[in-house]
Amino acid sequence: MWGWIRSGLLSIIEKTRPHYLPEDVYTRIRNGTAWLYVYAADGDDIGFAVLTQEHDPDGLVLFVWVLWCEPGSAVVRLPEMYAETEKLAQQCKAVRIRMQSPLRGWERQTFFNKVAAVYEREIGQL
Repeated sequence: MWGWIRSGLLSIIEKTRPHYLPEDVYTRIRNGTAWLYVYAADGDDIGFAVLTQEHDPDGLVLFVWVLWCEPGSAVVRLPEMYAETEKLAQQCKAVRIRMQSPLRGWERQTFFNKVAAVYEREIGQL
């Protein structure tokens, strides 16, 4: 299964250029500081989320660190995936679900509300 997950992670990394490698995700899952949730439909694995817990002043936040689906799968299954993710958040007594992505397509989704923009500046080697 790791090969499938790693392939999905590499696909995300290619599109978004984050500051992590697939092995960083693997390590966090193995250490228990991140959790893997696999989405399935009709007996087939169609995608996965890597989740972490964050804390806001008013309670626990379920943070969707990584979300990936087989190409074409999310189009028809996204509402089900959102419902499953919300159920997970309720089970861990989270007050909200948070996700961060540089991909502008998420602005068209109604499940998440855009609440901020993140700006960074890389600091070069001296």
